Amino acid sequence: MAIAGLATARMYIDPKPRSQSPNLSGKTVNVRDFCTADGLHSDSKTYQALIDSQPSTIIYPDNTTLILDAPIRLNSDQEHIFGSNVRIEADVEGFALSATGLTGQNLGALVQPIDRYSKSIILDRNPEINPGDVIILANLSNPNSINNDINIVDKVYANTITTRHPIGRDFPTEKFAIYHVYYVIKNLTLRGNLRIKNQNPLGGIIRFVYTSNIVIDGIDIEDSGYIGISFENSMNGRFDNINIKGAGASGLGFRSSKIISINNLTANGIRSDEALTFYDNVSIADVKNVNINQYNFKDRKKGESAGNNILIDMYCSHIKLDNVFCRGSSTYNFMINNNSNYCSISNFDLGDSNLGGIRISDFSKYNKIGSGKISDIIDISDQEAGKLVSGISIGESCTGTEISPSISFKGILTGKHIMRWSDTRRL
Repeated sequence: MAIAGLATARMYIDPKPRSQSPNLSGKTVNVRDFCTADGLHSDSKTYQALIDSQPSTIIYPDNTTLILDAPIRLNSDQEHIFGSNVRIEADVEGFALSATGLTGQNLGALVQPIDRYSKSIILDRNPEINPGDVIILANLSNPNSINNDINIVDKVYANTITTRHPIGRDFPTEKFAIYHVYYVIKNLTLRGNLRIKNQNPLGGIIRFVYTSNIVIDGIDIEDSGYIGISFENSMNGRFDNINIKGAGASGLGFRSSKIISINNLTANGIRSDEALTFYDNVSIADVKNVNINQYNFKDRKKGESAGNNILIDMYCSHIKLDNVFCRGSSTYNFMINNNSNYCSISNFDLGDSNLGGIRISDFSKYNKIGSGKISDIIDISDQEAGKLVSGISIGESCTGTEISPSISFKGILTGKHIMRWSDTRRL
């Protein structure tokens, strides 16, 4: 048995490329000219070397299969074009593919606190920063959960920075840092018909950190031990035609990021967390055409613990969803929580959840619920929230919530369609 196991192990072998160039910068190349790409042998070393040689475009012909046993670092100013039936099969702890920029030293101490939605940062010194530079603001009060805001410098006058976009959360003067992202991974595109999986139980698919101008158009995530796609501390991301067939955690997740577009997202087989997550100061997102199928509590399989289908949580704002279909949730199909403001959902069809179709809670204000359908809500009480279950639940702390009269309700076990409850009692 041991000999058979060794015989089937994937080994690295040197490919026999048909062409080699000492300088690929700005060129269009065929991945098969540099990687074995036969689905049998590891391509990690040659694939990384190809990306690092900085071609502007990498073509993946039909039926190409890359095998990865080590994580791959993606670079700026590259377009990856995938033909039909192109596959990447990984067994990698962490993310199979990643793009990560770099930050410099702290630019200065904060002279006065920053209010949410302000654009002004006053430091104790004149920062070495220029208009157009990318910056990261950080609240370091909790080392286990650092709260950030990514932004672009609009103006600099003496010790005052004016940002291009509103700052999405408050920042105190204590334990504050501001960093220049001096190396941003930018202008990176993955387009075509890529099918990818990472069979490692601790492995995700793609992670972006300190990036800008990212486009993913056409990707099937066949399975992932961990998160499918993670977009963190980044700006200007476009995610079109994403099909997630299995993920150990969030299918598509965003954290502390701005200016996001999502069109045509399908997600099934999410084993824990949410299919679509916006967490910790995500703002300015336009989401269209979402189809999510998960499971309610009684239908879950052993080891599964998925919650909401879609979650907007913790100081997010200006996230708009349109044409949303969700079936199966052990909690809520759609939830806005914890100081998340100016978000909306419209043209929705939500159902088969334990606790409700929509919940807005914990000082989340000025949100809008448009027209849609909510059906088959199957529990009676939400013990965590301390209330009865209803189709839509709005916390009393959530002022300015607008609810369309054009919502149909069917199969709500408690018979309650819309409920307002005292969410502040449990805070």
